[in-house]
Amino acid sequence: MIDFLMGETDGQTKDPSYVYELYIALGKYADAAKTAIIIAKQYQEIDGDYDAAHRTVYKTINALESHNVPVPRRLREMFVTLHTFEIVKIYARQKSDDHEEIARLLLRVAKFASGLPQHKIRILISTVIECQKGCLRDSAREWATNICSSQDLKKELNNNKKTQDSAREWATHICSSQDLKKELNRQPKKLKTKIQSVVRRSNHGGAKEKKEMLSACPISGSPIPVTQLECPVTKDMIPMCVCSGRHMELDDWCICPNSGLPALYSHYKRYIESNKVESSNTNSSMTGCEQNDLDSNISTLMQEGQYCAIDPVCKKQVYVEGLKLISPDEAKQYIRKYNEFGLVRDI
Repeated sequence: MIDFLMGETDGQTKDPSYVYELYIALGKYADAAKTAIIIAKQYQEIDGDYDAAHRTVYKTINALESHNVPVPRRLREMFVTLHTFEIVKIYARQKSDDHEEIARLLLRVAKFASGLPQHKIRILISTVIECQKGCLRDSAREWATNICSSQDLKKELNNNKKTQDSAREWATHICSSQDLKKELNRQPKKLKTKIQSVVRRSNHGGAKEKKEMLSACPISGSPIPVTQLECPVTKDMIPMCVCSGRHMELDDWCICPNSGLPALYSHYKRYIESNKVESSNTNSSMTGCEQNDLDSNISTLMQEGQYCAIDPVCKKQVYVEGLKLISPDEAKQYIRKYNEFGLVRDI
C-alpha cells in the first residue's frame, strides 16, 4: 500500500495526505512527521490555508507525544508560528486595543513571513502599523524600511547606519524589494505614505522603543521578556501559552483539557470570559440534536456562573471550571519532556 501511494508501482505519486493517514494508522510516527511537514508547507506556501496547516501540525504533534515519539524541532517551530498567527486573528476578531501585545506577536510571525507567502506583505504592513500604535517605534522602523520601495530603501540606508544594519538583519525574512514595491503600489496611497513616513521620522530621534514586560523564565528563573520562547541560560525551548502567545510560568501553569497543551491559567480564564459562547457561535456541522444538547449544556454552565468558550486550538467547548493549575514540579517535568522531544535531530 505504501509503495502504491508513493507511486513506486505505477509512477504516479498520490496525495501526501493519504500517505500521512496511512503512516498514522500503521504507527509509523517518524514517517508521519516527515509527511506532515511536507503537507503543512503545501498548505502554507501554495494554498494559503493556514488553518489546515495548523490542524495538521497540531494533530501530528499530539500523535507523536501520545506515543512518546520525539517531535522534530521544526514541527514545534511551525506550530508556534501558525498558532501565534491564530492568536493575532483572535485579537483582531475581538477588536482588541492592546496594540503592544498584538505587535509583539506579529513581530514573531514576521520573522517567518516567508513561510506564509500568500499574506506575508499584509503581515509586514500590519506589523509596522501595530508597532507604531504599540509604541514599538524601533521595530516599526526596521520593518517599514524593508517595505519601502527600492529607491526609498537605498536612500535611507545611505543616510542611517543603524537603519542599514536593521534592514540587512531582516532582509532574509521578507520578500524581495520588487515584490514589496508591487504590493505597495496596490495599497491605498494613504497607507503607502504612512509606511514611508515611519522611516523618515526615524532619522529625527523621538521617543524610544517601549521595553517589553518581563516575567520569570520557567527554566532558569531569570527575568525575560514575556514573549521570549528560549531560555537565555540553557537555550532550551520554553513552551508557549496557547491563549496569549507568551512563555509559560511555573506558578500560573494549566493544561488545556481539550488540546493537552499548556496555557497560563490567568490568561486562559480571561480568554474564556472574553469569548463567551452563545448558541449561534457553536459548531455548524453538528446535527440538530447535538446542537440542542450543547446549547442546553452551555445554558446550564452560564446559569451556574461557569463561563464557556471555544478553545483556541481544537475549537471545542471549554469552561473556566475545567481549568486546573498544575504544580511547579509537574510543570518542570513537562518542560523536560518538551525539550527531550525538541532536541532530537530533525527528521
